[in-house]
Order: sequence, then C-alpha cells, then structure tokens
Amino acid sequence: MIAFAALLLAFSGPHDVEGVWATGNGRAHVEISETADGSIRGEIIWYASYGTPEDDGGILGMTLLEDFERADDRWRRGTIINLKNGRAYKSTLERVDEDTLAVEGCLSLFCRTQSWKRVAPEDIQRLSPAD
Repeated sequence: MIAFAALLLAFSGPHDVEGVWATGNGRAHVEISETADGSIRGEIIWYASYGTPEDDGGILGMTLLEDFERADDRWRRGTIINLKNGRAYKSTLERVDEDTLAVEGCLSLFCRTQSWKRVAPEDIQRLSPAD
C-alpha cells in the first residue's frame, strides 16, 4: 500500500496540489487552482458555519492562499490568511502523499503546520454566500 502511494505521488509530482482540500479542522473546503502566471491560489468554497450564512463573516469565496512559487519539491513564498484574525502569513505547501497536503504558516521564525486532506469528488460541496 505504501509503495502504491509513493508511486502515485511520484507520477503526479509534488506540485500537483490542484483540487479541493479540507482544512486541518475540517471546517472549510479550499479549492486550489493554478493561475495564469503559474502560481497557485486557494479559495474557500464551503464552510461549516455555526450560524447563518450572514454570520460567516464573508468567508465563502475568500482567497485563503495566494502568490506561491514553485520550488524543487514544494510551493513556497506564498501567503495564507488566518481566518480567526484576518492576518496574512508567509506560507509553504508540500504534498505529503496523494491525499495529504502539509500547509505551513509562519510569522518571523515561528511556524505552524496543518495537515489538509483531499476531498473526494463525491464529497465536494460548493456554497455561495447566498446559500
């Protein structure tokens, strides 16, 4: 099983992060796509709100990840937004395996990494702010 996962990762490559990913706490789904300039960006397409859509603070449709550049085995020098405080942090993305993405956010020398999981196609939900 491990050899098969390694083969899939080698075949698809470390830069293949396009798709829909569940954040570390599972409360948001982020669609990551490549931009015209070869960078990547991630937009929130689903969010588990405790209240009504009006209570989500404009999170749906928000760009969470942007301005990443390709490195040898990861995406680096990007920006991630902290949904709790709205601040932008330096970020890197690295594919751990076919269904896991390590998302790191850093403030100066202090970094935190979350494991995001790929959302299966049949589980993808898209909401609009009006939903």
